[in-house]
Amino acid sequence: LKSFFFLLRGGPATFMKLWPAPAFASAACRAPASGYDLVVFGATPAGIAAAVSAKRTNTTMRVALVAPEEHIGGMASPGGIGFRDFAAVPPCCTINEWAAYHADAYGGREDVWQPDNYIGEQSFYKLLKNASVEVFTGEELVGVKRDGLRLTEITTKCGEERTWSPSQFIDASYEGDLVRLGNVSYTFGREAEATYKEDLAGGLDFAPPFKANVSATWDNGTLLKYVSSRKPTVLGEADQGVMAFSYRLCVTQNTTNQAPFPKPAGYAPENFELMRRYMTALDKAPAFTTIFGVYPYRGYPNQKHDLCDANTFPITSDAPDLSDGYVEGIEKIRREIRSNVKEYVLGYLYWLANDPSVPGLTQNTTREWGLCEDEFTDNQNIPYQMYVREGLRLVGDHVFSEADWTKAKSSQSIGLGSWGLDIHVVHRLASEEGGKLMVRDEGYTDPGTGAHKFQLPLSLILPKKAEVTNLLVPTCLSTSHVTWAGLREEPTMWQLGMGAGTVAAMVAAARTPVQEVDIKALQDHLRHQGVPVDLPGEYPVQSLSSVVI
Repeated sequence: LKSFFFLLRGGPATFMKLWPAPAFASAACRAPASGYDLVVFGATPAGIAAAVSAKRTNTTMRVALVAPEEHIGGMASPGGIGFRDFAAVPPCCTINEWAAYHADAYGGREDVWQPDNYIGEQSFYKLLKNASVEVFTGEELVGVKRDGLRLTEITTKCGEERTWSPSQFIDASYEGDLVRLGNVSYTFGREAEATYKEDLAGGLDFAPPFKANVSATWDNGTLLKYVSSRKPTVLGEADQGVMAFSYRLCVTQNTTNQAPFPKPAGYAPENFELMRRYMTALDKAPAFTTIFGVYPYRGYPNQKHDLCDANTFPITSDAPDLSDGYVEGIEKIRREIRSNVKEYVLGYLYWLANDPSVPGLTQNTTREWGLCEDEFTDNQNIPYQMYVREGLRLVGDHVFSEADWTKAKSSQSIGLGSWGLDIHVVHRLASEEGGKLMVRDEGYTDPGTGAHKFQLPLSLILPKKAEVTNLLVPTCLSTSHVTWAGLREEPTMWQLGMGAGTVAAMVAAARTPVQEVDIKALQDHLRHQGVPVDLPGEYPVQSLSSVVI
């Protein structure tokens, strides 16, 4: 009957009109209770996984999930990606529970890794409710206190300030603000090639290539919009650039569920002169699906697609350099950056669909697409979450580098990764060539997602033992810029979140430093939870009969 209803009524978009409200109708600005054992800051997938695993590992713990955003799920629901980014290691453990919660919306299918985003968020709420995790949203982090090697209190603000004083903390935010405000060692940007002896570190050759040269300036010598004034980074040398931010829009060719690409408030056609020059200089006009990566929602049985950059096209939905100032910025600066990135992505799409200078093939194929009308309905069909593709990175006692990624094995494994060193464009700048300034992209590598499997060491989530002993960090990892590119995928960080939550539960009662957790007992706990700790064929799954918390 469910399958019949699903097909008869046109799939998830219609079914969702009858889908139940979230388990928590609103978690914003709720008054917190006292006596929490663990506070997880950041309702990203890793944060949700951490909170659930902690509670399941030690059911007597009181766990609070505290988030600055209004919506939970990070890039997996309010951000639009789901759990699409996995290669040789499929989704595991509690991700499968999450998918099972929304199977009824898809005719019983439990392999919809990129569901309707409103369904995905509700499934996260169900997972948290069933684990008895308390959720608080809209909580901006404004202060951190510590005593010696332990964090003792954080202060958040949601209308009014409130304090949280658990024995354990997890920073699962994309920005790493708990790390930063807690005076824990971190870095951001690109290390030099010599720092960790990485071939892909520091400044790189220009890529992806412009197939036609584009002057970077107007006739008066000023730079075109969206071309940075920074000087090219010397090959192999460090800088503070991060991978370009974006918004991962839900787009569709289904005209019954399609909203036109909107005209942003700050739109001006001249802002897209760079795009006009490049499009008209090409020998062949590009189609919409050449300019952008347009990926079908993974496992989704209807006509929704994920708009991403196109890897090989030089001007796409990624917004190089517009992220400057975000990593260490106050919330006012971050709001401005989110607005600028949104204006870039939406303005580019509106320009492609409407400007008379756009080549016919390009414009016609763009007009076949639109935003998904049933998504983000109170936000003009635009994702709530900007894609912060790279924030700060923890600097722990060990920094995971290209050599670790290549080696693939670790006796301290808490999960398995499977992704290439997929570095997106970092800078779009003006390069002096033959006395003229030409537009070039820099920082990109071939994504090479492939089938490479590698173990995820515990050190990824551990601060330096000499700095803090009750903090775990499953998102802003202790890794280089190069290897962050192979770790930043949500299915990978979900496993790291499970590891962080399990460690917190194991050490909380005795206040043992997180760096001193019993690794064998931890690994057995994770195996019991379904985490693929071991490379295939290397270790049999063991029971928990001898494990003591």
